[in-house]
Amino acid sequence: MDWVTTATASTLTFELKVGQDYVVADPSSLAVLKVRKRDGSVVHTETIANPTGSTLNFTVPDTVNTLSGSNTNELRSASLEFVVNSKPYLLVHHYKVSQYLPFTVTAQSVRTLLGLSYEELEDYEVDLLAAYYALENKSGTTFTTAFTTEGFKGDQANLAVCYQAAIDIAISLPQRIAQKNDEEKASFQRLSKLDPYKLIASLDTKLAKILDSLQTEVVVGSAAFVLTQPTDAFTGV
Repeated sequence: MDWVTTATASTLTFELKVGQDYVVADPSSLAVLKVRKRDGSVVHTETIANPTGSTLNFTVPDTVNTLSGSNTNELRSASLEFVVNSKPYLLVHHYKVSQYLPFTVTAQSVRTLLGLSYEELEDYEVDLLAAYYALENKSGTTFTTAFTTEGFKGDQANLAVCYQAAIDIAISLPQRIAQKNDEEKASFQRLSKLDPYKLIASLDTKLAKILDSLQTEVVVGSAAFVLTQPTDAFTGV
């Protein structure tokens, strides 16, 4: 899921495809963009006359990407209508608008936690915002208050986001892990050692402890907060 911070303009890019093939819209036709809220109400439209090329870009104003009332996140559904060989086609792209969230963890934090390389888990595959809102739904203000608190609790809340994001993708790790090539053939050397369900259970246990720490006052004095490598992601040990 793509995310946009509230009150920020964004660019929507559509690749015109029919099936798996790139196409070009008919000359003298119209390409019509509509952006809707979850209730179906249209909040933005834009039309490109005589579109050219197989890629079309649209700018969505910041006013369209602005949260309503006390909402902390909202869905936007962008649809593009275009014509190829006199036949109408429709592409749909969903994204979400979010409040600003001061993360101190990154996609690299999740890769480090799981012991993965960038090639095995790219930045766009790590959804920190989805992890944040999952924790908000699970722990409510205990989590959200801690998240914006300076010091130990803020660090722990961010660490919780890292663990939740790791849990969200752990089940797919066997398909993500890169092949190791030897001189004769490709072999899934790491895959044979990975039990994703055991890994998820281990991450869940650690996440529960982190969330528990947010409910109690902890005095850390001058002690340094250190993010260490947890249970091995592939052996479960």
